[in-house]
Amino acid sequence: MKKLLLLIFLFAEHQNIFAQYTRYIIQLKDKAGTPFTIADPLQFLTQRAIDRRVRYNIAIDESDLPITPRYIDSIRATVNVTILNYSKWFNQLSILITDPAALSKINSYPFVVSSSPIAARVQIPTPVKLKPDPPNVASLSMAARPQTPSDIYDYGIAYPQVSLHNAEFLHNQGFKGEGMQLAMMDAGFYHYKSLPTFDSIRNNHQILGTWDFVANEESVDEDYVHGMDCLSTI
Repeated sequence: MKKLLLLIFLFAEHQNIFAQYTRYIIQLKDKAGTPFTIADPLQFLTQRAIDRRVRYNIAIDESDLPITPRYIDSIRATVNVTILNYSKWFNQLSILITDPAALSKINSYPFVVSSSPIAARVQIPTPVKLKPDPPNVASLSMAARPQTPSDIYDYGIAYPQVSLHNAEFLHNQGFKGEGMQLAMMDAGFYHYKSLPTFDSIRNNHQILGTWDFVANEESVDEDYVHGMDCLSTI
């Protein structure tokens, strides 16, 4: 009897844990019935993206096709379901549900392969044993590591930091960053709209767009500082 009660309790607890999930990844079967074709990539890729593919000899294939629109429409039309985001390359969507029956409905669609719950990851701190810096690395100086006269730029006192990542090699090969677009993914870009450090990229309209994937909104100005620190370095 005790064993039976224990099993019932564990089953109930398992059901309770499952019921706590409200967000899921929906994996789709294919891209059948799509109105798009890789023969006409301008339907779903920008000319800039196509030119980059040509420049680096990267073929356009089925993974580049958008998710089949009728698949998205069917999931969106399911009661108590909100589509949060989707990836054409993974051919999957992330959704928010407010009723478990909605998930059962989605799983019944023939184009759905699976649904997987997602939740915040709980990180358990583990002791970290700090190691001393290797000799002659943490205290590099200009005298200890002089700049090569053949470098096209004179980095001055910034050379140790540049050379740490071998960036002078890229500069010497002609890779200087012109015409490039950067996508930064970080924890937040605190006050980048008002800090004087960023007045040049603001005035030159170099910030092409922002998105907060956690709060599902455009604003990232009030969030964490780490992205702001990295952006200042860039």
